[in-house]
Amino acid sequence: MLLSVSITSRRDKTILYTRVAMSLIIISSLFANNTFYLSVLANGIGLYSGLFHVTSNTQVFNMFLCLLCTIILGLTAFYPRKV
Repeated sequence: MLLSVSITSRRDKTILYTRVAMSLIIISSLFANNTFYLSVLANGIGLYSGLFHVTSNTQVFNMFLCLLCTIILGLTAFYPRKV
């Protein structure tokens, strides 16, 4: 998105990219919410001897980051109003 802002002079392209990124982040947070309710996450799931370790705390942190990114992208995702 930074590249599209710096190269193109058309504001509508960057707004389109921002909206697509917002929708992808919302979908990924819904996927994180879907896996949050597994009973296996009480102890955690680890792959490669704990290199990739998933617990309920990491899923909550993931959803928080997705919410924060969506809010930040939402600040630039719409046309500015001319007063």
